[in-house]
Amino acid sequence: MMFSRSSEYAIRAFLYLAGQEPGKLVMARHIADEAGLPSHFLAKLLQQLARKGLVKSNKGPSGGFTLGMTPREISLYDIVEAVDGIDGFNRCPIGHVKCNEHTGCPVHDGWKTVRSRIVDYLEHTSLADVSRRSTNGKRRKAHKARSNGSRN
Repeated sequence: MMFSRSSEYAIRAFLYLAGQEPGKLVMARHIADEAGLPSHFLAKLLQQLARKGLVKSNKGPSGGFTLGMTPREISLYDIVEAVDGIDGFNRCPIGHVKCNEHTGCPVHDGWKTVRSRIVDYLEHTSLADVSRRSTNGKRRKAHKARSNGSRN
């Protein structure tokens, strides 16, 4: 995958939180269980995201995490940038230290185009967009499974 494992886990956790009632607090352990993530790692990641304002957290027995904004207001870019920064997209894809606009490597121009499209996608795709696609995909799979089961 193009993202770090941290960004991948954050996106999965955000998708889970986007499916909850607005403002509902969910314990990190529960998010980890539901999203299939390591709970200790996710707890640290969620604290980092809380400091950036993308999630809100409350401590205590009835505490947990909730989105800091609506799913429509959070872009995939916001999540990836908060976890990893976007500098990784600016590095040379084949590791040339001196690769830049003036002395590009053999793949510089092609990567520049791809990088631009990736960043554009991340900036213009909200958590609500991804959540909606995820929900629709699950519905289609469930419907297909029911349809296939009725034929047997």
